[in-house]
Amino acid sequence: MSVPNTYYRFESCCSDEVLYFQGPFYALDYFYTISLPQVLIFDSGGVFPLGFDGLISGNCYLVTPVIGSCAPNTPCSFLPSNCMSITDGRTRCYVAGELYGECAPCPDCYLLMSCDGTVDFFTTSQDLSAYLYSVTGQSVLLYTTDATTPVCYQVVLAPPELLPCPFFTPTLYFSGFCDCDCICYSVIANAKDCYYIDCDGNFQQTGVLTGSASPAGNEVKFCSSVYPAIINNAIPYPYYITNTGDCIDGECPVICYVLEDCDGIEDPIYTNNTSLGAYAIIGSIITIVGYPNTCWEVIDTVECDCAINVSVINSFDGCPECKGTPKYKLTNCDKPPLTVVYTTSDLSAYVGEVIIRLDCPGCWIVEEVDLIPSDVPITVDTSYIGCVECARTYYLLEDCSGYLPDVITYTDLSAYVGDVIKLEYCPETCWEVSISLDSTDAGEVVFINQGYSSCETCWATLPCICTTVRNDYTEESSLDYRYVDCDFNFQDFTLLS
Repeated sequence: MSVPNTYYRFESCCSDEVLYFQGPFYALDYFYTISLPQVLIFDSGGVFPLGFDGLISGNCYLVTPVIGSCAPNTPCSFLPSNCMSITDGRTRCYVAGELYGECAPCPDCYLLMSCDGTVDFFTTSQDLSAYLYSVTGQSVLLYTTDATTPVCYQVVLAPPELLPCPFFTPTLYFSGFCDCDCICYSVIANAKDCYYIDCDGNFQQTGVLTGSASPAGNEVKFCSSVYPAIINNAIPYPYYITNTGDCIDGECPVICYVLEDCDGIEDPIYTNNTSLGAYAIIGSIITIVGYPNTCWEVIDTVECDCAINVSVINSFDGCPECKGTPKYKLTNCDKPPLTVVYTTSDLSAYVGEVIIRLDCPGCWIVEEVDLIPSDVPITVDTSYIGCVECARTYYLLEDCSGYLPDVITYTDLSAYVGDVIKLEYCPETCWEVSISLDSTDAGEVVFINQGYSSCETCWATLPCICTTVRNDYTEESSLDYRYVDCDFNFQDFTLLS
């Protein structure tokens, strides 16, 4: 970095002439931002056609900072601001590996963009003048080593913002000519720029893009012979590059779109509004004039049947966001209509049912409404088909032997919770009783009005009987059996057919 009271020595790459200029006195000066010594171009844009204090527009100079006297040119001139352009970072006046023997133009920087996007764009100071599209009229196949597959590139002169050009890059070798298709690309991004090469071989820039954060009207479409390059896309916004088909006579084809109702109620709408392309690419859901309460998905299609014009009202990330957050009213079964609460908690699975809440006792009828005056968070414990079913207490009966399936009942067994009972239709089985929140297949049972403190106590009332078991399956199939012996021990056995 330069410092105040520094002078600059300009050695011409075209002659032996050396000039001196006075250094900057403020930190924003151009020479504060680059590394010196370095070969630079003076007045590459031709602002000073008559030159400036001995400097010749468009010529290269090796610029070196000098501390101390400005002699032999005293006093030294001040350089015009930003009159120097970077070349390729070299620190001596070389072109193609040789010192200048006579005045020669500063080295060119070449931009290479692959036709299919398999390789990112890059620049090189290797002399590729013979492969410029403006020279050959064709794309070229280049490779770096014999082991690499040739890639089809278009070669153009790099724009000034891509300088300095890297001086040391892998050597490229010519393999042959190739053809790049003229493709219509749709680009949506939030980026500083987008580079592409049009179908006539001219380097093009879209300029600043402001699309993916707000897609309406921010889709850029163009015909390109190479895969576009997005420059400095803003995080966290994504960018979208979409191949929309071959260009026709250098123009992007007209694309049709079909609008499909998120709820599948309305008939599809066909339109060829080009402004809908961004919504189709990003996957946004829209509302349109004439259907303000219908949410539409935008899909590109091949044919437009009876296409009409549509105007977009708004866009959303998805169908649920478009349709709005569902709202619910909860009414207490015991005290309607006095006890009512409202919520936007997702109760879509319980509409028309009755729920029990974890945060508040009672049974609550769920219904969906359009407007709510307040919003209370709701956490569902369990649900029932109606108020009667919700108000019941349910009991779980489990076979002490674990052999028979569980039974759920709403018969009042409150006096036997934690005990063991017998059922009249199955007096030889003992059942443990507990409270259940599950009402699935619940029914009534008839029990023997006597409880036991444990399964063993219940089993002791049962007679010890001899039972014969036979497996009458005709196919080769075994059956597993389990029983409690006369000492209340579980026994298991398998019986072959």
